[in-house]
Amino acid sequence: MTTGRACSSSCAHGFEPSTTHVLPRYAHCVARVLVIGPGDMGARIMAGLAFTPGVHELVLAGVPAAAGEDAVGMVRSTTDVAARFIVADCTDQSAVEALLANGNPDVIVQCASLMSPWALVDRTDDVARAIASAGLAVTLPMQLPVVRAVMSAVRATSFAGPVANLSYPDVTNGILDRLGLAPTIGLGNVTMQLLRVRGALRVELGSDAELPLVRVIGHHNQVYPVMRAEPPADPNDRVRVFLGEQGERADHLAYIGHPYAAGVVYNQVTAAACTRSPRRFCLVRARRGSPHRRRLAYRAATPSSSMTEPSPSTFRSDRISTRSLRGNRRSPVTTASTRSRPTAR
Repeated sequence: MTTGRACSSSCAHGFEPSTTHVLPRYAHCVARVLVIGPGDMGARIMAGLAFTPGVHELVLAGVPAAAGEDAVGMVRSTTDVAARFIVADCTDQSAVEALLANGNPDVIVQCASLMSPWALVDRTDDVARAIASAGLAVTLPMQLPVVRAVMSAVRATSFAGPVANLSYPDVTNGILDRLGLAPTIGLGNVTMQLLRVRGALRVELGSDAELPLVRVIGHHNQVYPVMRAEPPADPNDRVRVFLGEQGERADHLAYIGHPYAAGVVYNQVTAAACTRSPRRFCLVRARRGSPHRRRLAYRAATPSSSMTEPSPSTFRSDRISTRSLRGNRRSPVTTASTRSRPTAR
């Protein structure tokens, strides 16, 4: 396993900045964030970003209007961050181009889909059971259209800021990369697993202990057993967890949190993972096509795939060869890592 450090974050959430690395020239406080998708996930992202230092305005766009107005109304009711909602069909590239031209956002967070992943979770009819048994891939036609329209608009308007994709990023980012439309980064999934591990460590080590460096290698299919606290019988099917610089294996930590059945409650963990670091999106504000941006784009088709996640104080770029994990199978995995630093009291 080889590890390279790209840059550090600031102490925006009470975490002291790294003394080893400095912010790149393009890093800056986020002024305006465009969130696409006024569903449950979008509302949670809005609520989290509203309490993020450096965010001064939130723009929520999409349909339906009632859900969007509710989400914006809650931000206005709980914070003094400026927030507004724009009705827009974000499957229409021209509509997204207008949003970018008129709104001039610094960051885009794309979390819209044609159907919620949880839309059928409480249904027991034959159609719902058939779709559920088919696995996640069958949902791709619901997840790809909006993010493709968004990224096409990004390219057409030469938008230079980062784009975070929450719509099945393990797959959609790889597809879009082949089209020259890769988002800057995918969020969720492995970062959810990372938070569960850190939560288990906090229980184990106590409230005053400094958590070690945590690195996680995971896959979107592993979110469900992690959230249900059900470790697979075959150790090879489990999330890989590495602690400290030496990488001590501690895979069991991913499966000892409080169990949650699959459902919309998972969005709460996803939102926490996405808004945990206030400068998460600032750190990836690189020019489109730059070497730094290319490291961040998730390349599912390559044998050495990686997805990097900024931690509260350290931004790491971990490249893990899937050949070393699964023989010669080219199965994409994603990685995330964090290092804690003492909080400022």
